Amino acid sequence: MPIWFRYNDCVYDVAVSSHKETYNSKIFYCEIIKASNEDEGNYMIGKRIEIIYYERNHIWGIVKN
Repeated sequence: MPIWFRYNDCVYDVAVSSHKETYNSKIFYCEIIKASNEDEGNYMIGKRIEIIYYERNHIWGIVKN
């Protein structure tokens, strides 16, 4: 399932490998596959992250591994 998010004026496309749902939140385990701004985001390509959505699909946190 592809999703994207914006951070520091850069849009990141991520590939979701799995997810889990808990009460009021969803956690997506992802890998960054593309960045819109090469200068800002190319170093992040290939990194694994967790995106935590909390209530009404607002990003509550991003965890980098």
